[in-house]
Amino acid sequence: MLETAEEEGLLVDLALGPNQGAGVPAPSESDGLLWDLFFFEISIPLGGAFDGKLPGWGSGPLVAASIGLVLSANATTITLAQNSLNDITKSVNADGHVKTKFSANQIGMENRLFAYYLKHSHYPEVQAQDSVVTAVPQSPIMTYEQNGSWVVDHFSALGAQTTIDYWENHLLDASTLNLLKKVGNYVWEDSQEFFFLENTFWTPKLPDTFTANRGYSINKYIPLLINRLQRPTHSALYVTDEADSGLSHIEDYGQTVCLNHRMVSDS
Repeated sequence: MLETAEEEGLLVDLALGPNQGAGVPAPSESDGLLWDLFFFEISIPLGGAFDGKLPGWGSGPLVAASIGLVLSANATTITLAQNSLNDITKSVNADGHVKTKFSANQIGMENRLFAYYLKHSHYPEVQAQDSVVTAVPQSPIMTYEQNGSWVVDHFSALGAQTTIDYWENHLLDASTLNLLKKVGNYVWEDSQEFFFLENTFWTPKLPDTFTANRGYSINKYIPLLINRLQRPTHSALYVTDEADSGLSHIEDYGQTVCLNHRMVSDS
């Protein structure tokens, strides 16, 4: 294509990766690939206590553990008392054990203990050949380069670096690089359609960036973020009893994600 463009005096725009350009081949557990959260919760009676291992312990690196009082619930929303929300992450020991006790004077439905763990989304931008139904047998996959294309972390410089590494190691040989300098114009990514399998957009440094950017910790407000990308019909969304139902915290999260995204784009 580049050779023909040079012959015909054309300029070429190139996608960052296959399909819509949001990902490239990479080892499936690379830190630069798209992240998500495993989420678990359990109910605890009013005035009760919890003394045991966090639900879901071992699912991945612990991001946050928190507690909150449920005031009301219906088919679409579960309302948490904002002043009851508490980040207990630092109380979890190395074995996942945590101990917490609730006031005997609580008024509401029940308490809930939340636990969130970091995981890779493994969102396929292009499926591996053994995942696609074909009319003929396919060769076995031997290397990650044959394993399709994974969406990269768009909220971390590591995501950009994952794309750079693939281009430099597999695409930009001397001949191709020379042709790109002659006829290459824009490099672009099409619409970012990789939310269909996500619970929550996340990146490992998001909590630190959030605190620095918004002035408080996101940890106890993570329940408000879960399932807002892909809301199952059987799941209600968490809100708070604040005047805006906790929307300000969701907006602060969105602002932080956009800040991270701009930093990656600018780099």
